[in-house]
Amino acid sequence: MKPNNKWVRRISLFVIGIYAVIAFIRVISLAFTVGGKDFHAYWYDGVYLRQGTERYAAFQNGFQAASPMHFLIGPTIDVPVDEYNSESANPALGILLFSLFSLMSFEFSRIVWMIANLFLLILLPWLLVRYFRQAADVSRDLGLLLSLVFYILLPVRNAAGNGQSTIFVFFLMILTLYLANRNEWLAGIAMAFSLIKFSVSFPILIWLLLARKWRTLVTTVFIHVFSLIVYAILTSSDPLRVLPLMWEVLVQRGLAKQGVGIELMSLSPTNGLSVVAMVLLAIPIAFLLARSWRCLQFANKDQEFILYFHIVNLVILYVLLAFYSSFYDAVAYYFFIAFTVVGLANNAWWGINRTEKTALIIFLIVSIGVLSLPGAVLATVLPDQATDDYIGLIRKMTTISMMIAYCISLVMLSRYVTRSSFESVRSISE
Repeated sequence: MKPNNKWVRRISLFVIGIYAVIAFIRVISLAFTVGGKDFHAYWYDGVYLRQGTERYAAFQNGFQAASPMHFLIGPTIDVPVDEYNSESANPALGILLFSLFSLMSFEFSRIVWMIANLFLLILLPWLLVRYFRQAADVSRDLGLLLSLVFYILLPVRNAAGNGQSTIFVFFLMILTLYLANRNEWLAGIAMAFSLIKFSVSFPILIWLLLARKWRTLVTTVFIHVFSLIVYAILTSSDPLRVLPLMWEVLVQRGLAKQGVGIELMSLSPTNGLSVVAMVLLAIPIAFLLARSWRCLQFANKDQEFILYFHIVNLVILYVLLAFYSSFYDAVAYYFFIAFTVVGLANNAWWGINRTEKTALIIFLIVSIGVLSLPGAVLATVLPDQATDDYIGLIRKMTTISMMIAYCISLVMLSRYVTRSSFESVRSISE
């Protein structure tokens, strides 16, 4: 039996590895053709800053950046590039960061950004494995499998191909978790930059509060306040006026897109129940967080780590389901996949029986399969309407998968809290 299992593992890793190579080739080809269209909005924020224009007021008033624009690297061009997205909701820190890319023409900067994204894409699953290894047994083969699974996911390919910031943000989220017990100041820097996309990185803030990582939180807040002041100086603006404008733009864009992403309300023909969905999804989490907080008072170091794994996983799923999330934001769903696989390899976490374990494995395989299907490349062979219907179906299946994962995660955390509390009480009584 063992030799057969060994060959099955090898063949599975080989097949997934081939698919991962194909996915990388696809992403790289996009960098030199039509890719990076979403990155244009970030780059354009930097263009505004170079011209001393306050971005949020320009967004609301429809102001365009002056052209032509001269660059340190690349030819002089007119901006914006008409066929690309020019609207973003970057905080001041994000605009300052992406202003570095605006020193290059868009054609050059998007390739640099793509290379950076690919580098982080390669490192990200290995960093997550190292994070889990703080309190869990993750073999080399299992780590390789988890990495290859990440590389083939369609949201990952979509985010990298379009030049989105989600991979960058998700990497910094994991880096924050990894560094928080090693160097809280560095963790604060990583957290600050991850908040460039607040809608994705918000769960880590919840964890920092629960874990009482005050130095990390103070560092994060300081960096954002400082960046807001610097941004206001560079654009000759009042920071107290910029802040509400920034928030208004964030809310305006979020409400405008509510129901058209992969959040729970995307399954509904109307968006009127979005607030109800947020509240209903939050009730069980609030209850379990309260139980987890009590358990944390008695948990040993390993129990504490494992509890935090559960909490971060559950809050990530909540945010993806309750608030507007684009398809590429499902990159964060990978945390559930990796966490659950690691949990299955450490069965003592949940004490599940063979039937439950089999059902969970089947769900993981189906969920990964849905998220690994070919994407927009089919537009080259299918009619436009068929392609739109196909992508729409994948989005709906992703939402359903996340909802099932959310329910599973509630049960997993409840089981672990119960078991961990029992062990804590027993150790105290002894």
